[in-house]
Amino acid sequence: MKKKYIIPIVILVIAIIGVGSFFIYKNSGVNKEVNKGIELMTQKQYQEAVACFDLVLEDKPNNEKAVKLKDMVNNYLDSKNLFDKGDFEAANKKINEMNQEYSNYSGFKDDVSNLKDKISKAIKDSKEVNENLDKIRDEINKKNYKEAKNLVDKLEKSDLNKDQKQQLEDLKGRVNSELNKSEEKSGSSGYLGNAAVDKKNYLNKLNTIKE
Repeated sequence: MKKKYIIPIVILVIAIIGVGSFFIYKNSGVNKEVNKGIELMTQKQYQEAVACFDLVLEDKPNNEKAVKLKDMVNNYLDSKNLFDKGDFEAANKKINEMNQEYSNYSGFKDDVSNLKDKISKAIKDSKEVNENLDKIRDEINKKNYKEAKNLVDKLEKSDLNKDQKQQLEDLKGRVNSELNKSEEKSGSSGYLGNAAVDKKNYLNKLNTIKE
């Protein structure tokens, strides 16, 4: 009778051990992929790192570490993309949404810190450019076209985004148009003045002949 019960128990124990071993092996594989992704992050191979985390999440969708790491890398990549497009405010917002644990991963931490510095500088520079564009408009309204042109020439050497370049081109066209009008008016006045002098000289000569 004892043998009758021992065999099923042995089979059950073997099955439990087998299932447990399977899950241990599976979790070991998951952890291996997560660690591989972290290694790729520190080597700044971000697309490859995301691919590793995706593999983990296909098998374990609720793996918190993989989710967190993937989000951090994607935040960085999205922010960099926005920065490259000149959308500095959106880039700043995106990178500041990143989990602060990014600082635990060397290499990745350096890239995130460098991008933050670049974004801060770009926002500051962009603000100065917008202030100078307003100054040009102000000088145009005051009809100080030469001063406006000096500001345009100076601003053309700055790093401008697409919208700022268009604004500057529009202002430059207005300034040049007004300066050309001034030159034409000045030239016309000079011609009329010379004509008046010539007429006076001619009349003087006639009077001399008559005398």
